[in-house]
Amino acid sequence: MATDPTSPPQSDGQSEATSKRSRTTTRLRTLTLRTVDQPRPAVYVDPATGRASGPMREKFHSYLGVVAREKVPIIHNNWKDVPETLKEIVWNDILAKFDIAEATKVKTKVMSTVATRWRQFKSTLTSKFVFAKTEGQQTQDVVTKYGLDPEAWKQFEETRLTPNWEGIRKRAQSIQKHNDCPHVLSRGGYDLLEKKLLDQKRKRIQEEALLSENPASVDEPPSPIKRHVKWKVARTRAVGNMTSDSAQEIADKIVSSPICCNVHMFKYFVMKMIARCAQVSLLLSTTEGHQGHAAARPRPSANNN
Repeated sequence: MATDPTSPPQSDGQSEATSKRSRTTTRLRTLTLRTVDQPRPAVYVDPATGRASGPMREKFHSYLGVVAREKVPIIHNNWKDVPETLKEIVWNDILAKFDIAEATKVKTKVMSTVATRWRQFKSTLTSKFVFAKTEGQQTQDVVTKYGLDPEAWKQFEETRLTPNWEGIRKRAQSIQKHNDCPHVLSRGGYDLLEKKLLDQKRKRIQEEALLSENPASVDEPPSPIKRHVKWKVARTRAVGNMTSDSAQEIADKIVSSPICCNVHMFKYFVMKMIARCAQVSLLLSTTEGHQGHAAARPRPSANNN
């Protein structure tokens, strides 16, 4: 019989001030512990975007992160190095948990999302554990937190402390500096933000209907949230100010003239996308070119003196 967890021992004020609570890892045990006779939750995945829809879409996207973290070892350098047999195991695991409509047509998109979640997980390990430790910051036991293999974590940590990886990290940081309008969205992204804004709009309509004694307007669905409104809310901190001066400049133009702002935002995003794609292409070509040059380097033949 399981016993209730005991309360943590009382500590002094200094240790309480230095400790920091963080979000626990997502496990989705209701899915992983589902019996065979229970029906699989159904989801529909858009073949063009890879985004899921339906009541279980949030759990579906969360589970892709879980399976990427728990099934794919972190010791592989990139997604191409992951064996195809392991990728097939991951895909079959997803199909065992979800009933995906026309699964074969969306397999590439779903596995691409798994690859993205896997890279994001490795990036989190690098920034929050490897380099946080070298910079003297307080870190948690990563092996216990994520259930990693201690030997695999040691090998991963060593690869991140090499001079070659330090150069890759510096180039990635220089690219990130060009993002002068960062958002404060959670992992739910714009989908969750739009849901919250629609709920607020629906609640406001209900309150106004009660004040105007016009209950018929309550049944009317709220109008869609405009794109520039979502953009502005996504870059507004909890205290009310914007995340950067550039974001504040665009927000002021939204208030003064929404129509002109749409044109300005379109030009802004086009220029940012072109610049970012060029920088990422340069980073990838530098990294892959270095690896390809090392792989293609001719080895000395036994016949050559």
